[in-house]
Amino acid sequence: MVRTRATGVSDTREMAEEALRVLVVDDHFVVRQGTRLILEAAGLEITGEAQTAERAIELVQEARPDVVLADVRLPGMSGIDLAAELHRSDPDLRVVILSSYANPGYVKAALAAGAAGYLLKTASDHELVSAVRSAAHGATVLDSSVSAELVAGGSAPDSVLTDREREVVGLLA
Repeated sequence: MVRTRATGVSDTREMAEEALRVLVVDDHFVVRQGTRLILEAAGLEITGEAQTAERAIELVQEARPDVVLADVRLPGMSGIDLAAELHRSDPDLRVVILSSYANPGYVKAALAAGAAGYLLKTASDHELVSAVRSAAHGATVLDSSVSAELVAGGSAPDSVLTDREREVVGLLA
């Protein structure tokens, strides 16, 4: 998993004192429940679950999570469109895409839309929790196989990763 520190991040001590608040968005009930169990076991607070991006937008306004963990493919609006919408309305809200697809096009689109990361559903419980915490604290998180795909397929567009981030991805791959 690649982690890069963003500039202008709020004081991490402040966030560490409070439980991180996470909204889980996936159209599959069993995935939402499994994700909930993993995150709650790690001490994270689940503010809600949504089956659609539209419902997630409503819950974000009601519950004010720190991180939205969303599937890339949802009925109606996609997880990438959700990330873009949430980024427009609240640039500080962190969205991590959790997907079955290691498609470099999805990854680039998600990051360009303002997502804080892209993680595969094959991730371990530790990787999932670490990604959510890292994203909440301002990092960009990428599944290691996703970063390898990006490097193998050529450099990501300049608007997505900085030169230093591409260098780190290349070294890790």
